[in-house]
Amino acid sequence: MHLYNLTLQPASAISTAALGHFTGGKTQEIVIARHERLELWSASPTTGRLTQLSTQPVFAQIRSLAVFRVPGGKQDHVALTCDNGALSILAYEPQQQRRFALVQHHEFARTGLRRGAAGEYVASDPRGRAVMVAGVERAKLVYVVTRDEDARVLLASPLDAGRGGSGSGGVACLGVVGVDVGYENPVFAALEVAAKGAAEVAYYELDLGLNHVVRRWSSAVPSSAGRLVALPGGSDGPSGVLVCSAGAIEWCAPGMPAERVRADIPRRKGDARPVVVVAHAVHRMRAAFFILAQGAAGDLYKVTVEYAEGTVTRLRVAYFDSLMGASTGLCILRAGFLFAAAGCDGGAHRLFQFANLGDDSDEAAAAGAAAAEVASDACFEPRELESLALVDELECAAPVVRAEVLNLAAEAVPQVYVLGGRTGAQPALRVVRRGLDVAELAESALPGRASHVFSARATGLVAVSFAGQTLVLRAGEDGAMQEDARAGLATDQPTLALYASSAAATLQATPRSLLLLQPAGAQGGGRRAEWLPPAGHRITQAALSAATQLVATDDGHVRVLDVQQGEMLERTDRLDLTATCLALAPVDRAAGQRAPRFAAVGCADGSVRIYALGAPGGALEMAAVQAVADVPCGLAMAVLGGRLHVLAGLRSGVLVRALVDEVSGEMEAVRVRFLGAHPVRLRVLEGAADADADADADSADADADAAGAADVVVALAGQPWAVHAPRRGAAVRVVPLAYDAVDDVAAFAAAEGVARAMVAVAQGALKVLALERVDIEGSQAAIPLRLTPRMMQLHEASGHFAVAEAEHRAVWDGEHVDEETGTPEVRRTEQGEGEWAALVRVVSAFDGATAHVEVLRDGWSVVSMANVRFAALPDGLVHGDDGPLEQQLPPLFLAVGCARNLRLRPRSCAAAELRLYRWVDGGCRLALVHTTELDHIPQAMLPFAGLLAVAQGRSLTMYALGRRRLLRKAQATVAPHLVTLLAPVPDAPLRLLAADVQESVALVEYDAAAQGFSVLVNDSVPRYLTCIRALDDHTVAAADKFGNLTVLRVPERGQQMLDPLDASAMVTARPQTPFLWDALCEYHVGDPVTMLESRALAPAARPVLVYATLRGALMAAVPLPARRDVELLVRLELALRETLVLPVRDHGKYRSAFVPVKGVVDGDLCESFEALGEDVRSRIAESLGRSVDEISKKLDDLRSQYTFG
Repeated sequence: MHLYNLTLQPASAISTAALGHFTGGKTQEIVIARHERLELWSASPTTGRLTQLSTQPVFAQIRSLAVFRVPGGKQDHVALTCDNGALSILAYEPQQQRRFALVQHHEFARTGLRRGAAGEYVASDPRGRAVMVAGVERAKLVYVVTRDEDARVLLASPLDAGRGGSGSGGVACLGVVGVDVGYENPVFAALEVAAKGAAEVAYYELDLGLNHVVRRWSSAVPSSAGRLVALPGGSDGPSGVLVCSAGAIEWCAPGMPAERVRADIPRRKGDARPVVVVAHAVHRMRAAFFILAQGAAGDLYKVTVEYAEGTVTRLRVAYFDSLMGASTGLCILRAGFLFAAAGCDGGAHRLFQFANLGDDSDEAAAAGAAAAEVASDACFEPRELESLALVDELECAAPVVRAEVLNLAAEAVPQVYVLGGRTGAQPALRVVRRGLDVAELAESALPGRASHVFSARATGLVAVSFAGQTLVLRAGEDGAMQEDARAGLATDQPTLALYASSAAATLQATPRSLLLLQPAGAQGGGRRAEWLPPAGHRITQAALSAATQLVATDDGHVRVLDVQQGEMLERTDRLDLTATCLALAPVDRAAGQRAPRFAAVGCADGSVRIYALGAPGGALEMAAVQAVADVPCGLAMAVLGGRLHVLAGLRSGVLVRALVDEVSGEMEAVRVRFLGAHPVRLRVLEGAADADADADADSADADADAAGAADVVVALAGQPWAVHAPRRGAAVRVVPLAYDAVDDVAAFAAAEGVARAMVAVAQGALKVLALERVDIEGSQAAIPLRLTPRMMQLHEASGHFAVAEAEHRAVWDGEHVDEETGTPEVRRTEQGEGEWAALVRVVSAFDGATAHVEVLRDGWSVVSMANVRFAALPDGLVHGDDGPLEQQLPPLFLAVGCARNLRLRPRSCAAAELRLYRWVDGGCRLALVHTTELDHIPQAMLPFAGLLAVAQGRSLTMYALGRRRLLRKAQATVAPHLVTLLAPVPDAPLRLLAADVQESVALVEYDAAAQGFSVLVNDSVPRYLTCIRALDDHTVAAADKFGNLTVLRVPERGQQMLDPLDASAMVTARPQTPFLWDALCEYHVGDPVTMLESRALAPAARPVLVYATLRGALMAAVPLPARRDVELLVRLELALRETLVLPVRDHGKYRSAFVPVKGVVDGDLCESFEALGEDVRSRIAESLGRSVDEISKKLDDLRSQYTFG
């Protein structure tokens, strides 16, 4: 068995973020680290729109990064440390590949995931002369940064700056920063904690003359200190560092006064806990600077520093604003924006604009000049944003607690329902749809159901075509659509095509004629020209442009017309073809083109032909022909990823895409994608700013404009799809639009700031839509929750989820009641070990409405939950009140395992019980049936053989339904420590999978006659599993908390004994001792897996193994049935390991971090083949005995045919 692992959605949590000038221009960009991906984003100075400039995997876990600029350099570099025990220096290449490239790489340890290995922290000298890399314990290395004669960055040999010792003399490091000392010897400050708990700030100075590092100075700080903030030095500030401890900030530097300058941090009213700073940003202005610090609760504080002669005289900490949740990084841009990155605590990544700097605010503030002063008791009430205004945000699904892949909306691709967030940081049930997000700007009713819609972007006209007429509309000043009777267009016929540009006439094609309207300001303004088809014939298809028109008539001919001096002149050369669809190539006006160079014709004989148009009045020359599997019904030519493509939609629901050589017109790299059972029609949303962006490719603004305005082709095949390239040079993507089905769409000129607007007709309505962004292929609809979600169960008939929410160290406050839900408020407790606030919420998956809330009081918490139908019902419980769809089935119950005063370490509780609820009111409410006391915590539950299997401690217990409580039917010990997971086995109703907390998974069989369990198969390798899923009767997929994915199978001999062909021999074939699993696949994902399912993700596709990780990534492992595919991909992976785009770590070692990789090919690495240069790809393809196009097609087919993107 071999799997091909693909990333469907990268991790959404951000580990760290930093500002810099990476493209070499004046615009600031944000470099973002998302677990094992490095991204570069820019914010538009005018609109504040965030745009992704680059994203690439590094195949390593990013730990820390710092930004620096070498003296005399023109762009910033990134100093990166990962789990590889090495320092990597990266530079962005804006002119070539538009990605980060490795400049320098220096290894200093075998691995970076040890406390004693450097790499946990990295800091740079503000002048770019040195970089310090530090570990949690002891290790500190300093690298001198220089340049050679070609301005390339060089790293000198590392200098040891560690403070030795172990045991009682050991020192832990909590952070390092580069101190601004001007052009004196570089100095780094480290926050160190001794084994006895004493904390101090130490200065390490790099003597550039002696090439040596010395520990120059140290000073004791509060033991609760956890963060350092470097202050500007020289003429910009006093230098030194601010030490952030619990509830206070103080200045620390050599030569400081005996009585330290210190200020308390204001806290929330009613919250006695001291504020802990988790993120900060320093912003320099002319002759001034300020610091924004954020507490763990999300509150922002403005820190201002008053100083004289290099000495701080006063600190002031004032409440600034409150964000939703803590951030992992704050970045203040010079354009007046604040970027707040969210981690695994929940919430979205947001970009804010400063409304004011809070200087005139009367909010709580604390100031101090010396520690001898009386501590401030400033408190505040959190409020809505006043100093900041939200401009843009990027959704973040992390942390993913639970997830399920379902298709409740009956769309072309399934949705992912994700439980994430935590109390106080936007806990929610998120409905994640794969595709581009669509915003609905306006909607107007139509007099009937329209068949087509066309738009002239230059004039703002919209033509809505009905069966026998056309309705002409124009957008008014208020944005509303109004009928325009004076537009001059034909309204007594349906419209076939419409075109207009700012400098040319308006053209309209109807079955009777081709109409040309001159603009009012042009020569012959207002004059109307008309071309008529031959007598007795009608126009069936048309493709229009300003200079050339392509017209197909029902007599089996395709004609070409040229516009010259306000007249349409037909060429003598015509095509004898029965055309079903037509398309013209886009005009590149930046290159001096005035007319399309090529035309595409879809023919009834099942072919697509490319013709070179030549000069006006010239002959047509066929450049290429491509046979397709069915008759084309839609055709488009568009520039995707900077290259010309032709796309054909077939009647069978297949989309065919091919590259077109812009010189010869030949077609190559043909790709096929099945979109659904409906015929595929195509519409092009042109990118107006693409050519302008190309003129200045070095600018980040130009990159952002190009990414925001490149062509997008909309494919209508039941559900709308989008064909696009996220960035210039990126691979073309085919993803669905996160919107309902529409009848037709057309590009539309909407308000300023909307890059891709379109007008659509659907079910008798005219809608104005906009693609929010094309660099993020996913949309999320959040259903807000109250507490930290733990688990969920679905009532399929009604589409309602039962969501269990619970919060540790919290209690219900009976004096205050939430008005919306009628539930009491939650109050935090100081010493609340074992105190819980929990509830079970029934929420609709469609509209997000809460239908029912069941509150658990008195310290009860939800531990497990499962839907169950019991085979035997006691008297008094009958069939048939769960709705008409379930009247022939036993009633559906929801079993909720609860524990009172649950303690996590050691795991214990005061009492445990199982509450049985019944779904009532058609699956919208829960009614308590009874409760059953348990001996142990119910860690997991599973409906099994008409009973309920409950995992309690090491045992597995079977329960039947009784009138007053559940009745115990069987119990046996099946695990050595603690059963944490249960999963069913398909086609084996008397077998299940039981996972131990640390001893992997076991295959267990239930003997109904003996009322006992027997372990058939277990594992010899300890695995701390988080998810298990049976793939068939003998195969199980499992994932552990260290980020390893495993596929296990019963050995061949065990399969013969457990499932013999002769059923009568089954009893005698039972083994005396359990068999051991055979490991078929081993793969290190790098992030704990929280969901593992086997689902089909694409129309008419086979099931694949889908899994989600804690940081919000969604991945798929595709089975490879053909041996030739396995051999090709394995050899390709080996070749690509030697030509990594960003080789910061050995790929094989990363995927074998815990267990050697086996039976899995890294699809992300294979897809990096497309990012290599043409010569490198050709060399690799030649070594594999294949062509470049064959390899690219195989990679594209594996993603498109088995997944939804």
